Amino acid sequence: MSIIALSVLLALTGCGDKKPANSTSAASESLITAETNIPKDENSRSFAERLLKHDAQNFKPTDNNTGASFLYNSVSFKPNNNFQADATMVAQGEEIKCVERGTWEMEPAESASTATMMWRVNYTNCPGRPAENVLRLKVTIEKGQYEISFR
Repeated sequence: MSIIALSVLLALTGCGDKKPANSTSAASESLITAETNIPKDENSRSFAERLLKHDAQNFKPTDNNTGASFLYNSVSFKPNNNFQADATMVAQGEEIKCVERGTWEMEPAESASTATMMWRVNYTNCPGRPAENVLRLKVTIEKGQYEISFR
């Protein structure tokens, strides 16, 4: 085999059906699945996509005056309408890491970025927190950042 033929053969074996690492098809795939229970309108779908794509950060889910501070460091939302919050409770100078889990649902979205939601906590290992709790919240997600207020 000649050197030219060998060079062509090596060059061709390097060619193939390769996709770039930054493929746009993966970025455009929906995070919503058949099990995601959301209202059927387009604003709600857009809001749910944002919700599933971005975690909420540094949210105080309570405004009580118990002397302890409580913070959801990160809240992640799953397509099966579950969420998990990694939390920190500080009481008398002692910091306690804990977790709360539950389900989420939403009313029809006001816009692609804003909806009223219910977060139903059904598990906690955070001291002094109720075993079951419901939060009704207005949630806005813009550029991956959350703005959350109580309803």
